[in-house]
Amino acid sequence: MKTSFLLFAVLLLTLSWTAPLKAQHGSQRTNPIDVTTFDSTFNPKNNFYDFVNARWIKQNPIPSTESSWRMLEVVDDSVRYKLKKVLESAAAAQAQKDGSSTQKVGDFYLTGMDSAAINKAGITPLKPYLDTIAAFKNKDDVIRFTAHSNLINSTALLASYVDQDQMNSKKYVLYLYQTGLGLPDRDYYFLNDEKSKQIRDEYIKHIIRYFALLGDDSIKAKSHAQEIMKMETGLAKSSMTRVEQRDPYATYNKMTKADLKKKYSAVNWDLYFSSLKLKSFDTLIVSQPKFFALVDSMLKSTPIDSWKIYYRFHLINGAASVLSSDFATEDFKFYSGTLRGIEEMDPRWKRIQELENSCLGELVGQEFVKTNFTPQSKQRMLELIHNLMEAYSERIAGVDWMTDSTKAYAQKKLSQLMIKVGYPDKWRDYSVVKIDRKSFVLNVINCFQFENRRNLNKLGTEVDRTEWLMTPQTVNAYYNPVNNEIVFPAAILQPPFFYPDADDAMNYGAIGAVIGHEITHGFDDQGRQYDAEGNLKEWWTPQDAKNYNQRTKLITEQYNTYSPIDTFHLNGELTQGENIADLGGLTIAYYAFRKAKAENPNDTATVAGLTADQRFFISFAKVWAGTFRPEEQKRRLVVDPHSPGKYRVIGVLSNMPEFYKAFNVKPGDQMYREESVRGKVW
Repeated sequence: MKTSFLLFAVLLLTLSWTAPLKAQHGSQRTNPIDVTTFDSTFNPKNNFYDFVNARWIKQNPIPSTESSWRMLEVVDDSVRYKLKKVLESAAAAQAQKDGSSTQKVGDFYLTGMDSAAINKAGITPLKPYLDTIAAFKNKDDVIRFTAHSNLINSTALLASYVDQDQMNSKKYVLYLYQTGLGLPDRDYYFLNDEKSKQIRDEYIKHIIRYFALLGDDSIKAKSHAQEIMKMETGLAKSSMTRVEQRDPYATYNKMTKADLKKKYSAVNWDLYFSSLKLKSFDTLIVSQPKFFALVDSMLKSTPIDSWKIYYRFHLINGAASVLSSDFATEDFKFYSGTLRGIEEMDPRWKRIQELENSCLGELVGQEFVKTNFTPQSKQRMLELIHNLMEAYSERIAGVDWMTDSTKAYAQKKLSQLMIKVGYPDKWRDYSVVKIDRKSFVLNVINCFQFENRRNLNKLGTEVDRTEWLMTPQTVNAYYNPVNNEIVFPAAILQPPFFYPDADDAMNYGAIGAVIGHEITHGFDDQGRQYDAEGNLKEWWTPQDAKNYNQRTKLITEQYNTYSPIDTFHLNGELTQGENIADLGGLTIAYYAFRKAKAENPNDTATVAGLTADQRFFISFAKVWAGTFRPEEQKRRLVVDPHSPGKYRVIGVLSNMPEFYKAFNVKPGDQMYREESVRGKVW
């Protein structure tokens, strides 16, 4: 099922720091930089990114099954092969106790790999849902099915989830959220460049082909596609843009259940909530009021037959990738081929593994960390985090544009930052999930229902501070503003992000920048609006907020000038938070590294002709090596709040005088920016 709703955990926690861990002696460390990988046709003063990475990019073309090939995907691919052994072992296990972790993990994988059984079943597993849609008689039937669609991750007219109240992070609250589209973003329905027009045309053809597979004649299929496009365009027009949604106050619209019923009276809210089997509640958050006003209007004016068409398509569209090969192939052609430029499907084992990570992630993760994460790695990581936190505290104390009162609260927020490394202390309980060897599609549906039910059941319960939003096998990291926490799954703690035995230059430039990036999210344009307890609350003086915005405006304007492909530019407003985090993260990592150098003189030595500072910046640049297919690059410019890797490197380094000194960058060099336009926050 295609739609998956991001649930933002917002937990309250106060963190006390222990004494700092001592670093190893530099003489015991290794230096993994290979100078032969540099491309000397590029001058590092003009294009540092390509100087470090162009040769690697040339030698590592994008595989036919990928839309991009970056260090992130390289590491993720290595994780996939490690997980393959875990899943195959579980699938081959005999006489496992029914309901055991091994039985669930193994049977999910086994049924997913049985393409013959999946092809034979066709759409039979979805027949009860299709029959329900065909029997729609009134808008109550539509609302009831909307709730059921939410539970199986199928695109629906509206969505709901439970999370901490952003203004009272000690409590859970229900959120209503915009959804309902088959294209990746609302902007796809309105962009007028030729590629966007072509995508809309291909989307209509995609819809037509699904209806043909369902047995509709060509005239009906075309008519259905036009109706769906009309409905979705209306929903898109009333949807918030991604930039608008970056304002947490704009999406925080609290109201009572009674007010909700009065404001959007065409929706039978009692039926919707009862269909979700929600516990009793009085208030909720409507994230996008304009969108729900349109939903209300559409329910009044749209014929029932149109809703049958809409839900029939979205049920199939969401499930296609797990259905028989004719549906799965069509899904791949549009969502992977047209939208992302991918030439060939992943081998089946990779596709099933990706889905299993989504469905039974922490069951799989428990096995992954047994052989792929060491106490030594965790200790080294905690040491680095502590050192960056200390450097961050010193930088906050030293900035000249904040008043003492705002600085004091920033220090409080930093000191209460919760840190999670490796894997959860408490694993998720999957005991109620029914997984067997009868039907892969039903196994997937059961998993989605479990996960959505688990989320909705939080309403009225005590906040769980231990929950993770990523699995241990995820190659990524995150900061959660409403929990004021930074989280580093086990899988990211490997080269080129993390070297257990490398010198400080390598680790501070790579994983140090990642750590600093996540910490800085607590003080970026969004994160700074949350207090130490994770509540959306103003703690800046008006003048300090003004000073902050003046500084970040320079960063936004800088990134707006970058054009990664054709005439398409970066959206500095969309990427603002990530760009601030990149710059702040590397700045803090550098100053933590500088302190570490004072404690470990051996780490300051020149290696292979490179100073420690040069190795630091090279390590940072290597992390972002990679390239995108043109289709994927254009897609990301619309939907991704991160800048492409090349601009994450040159954008940050061109703002750092420490980089200028390390590589002797002078006025006239392309990496040089006039001091008056350089971004500097922390």
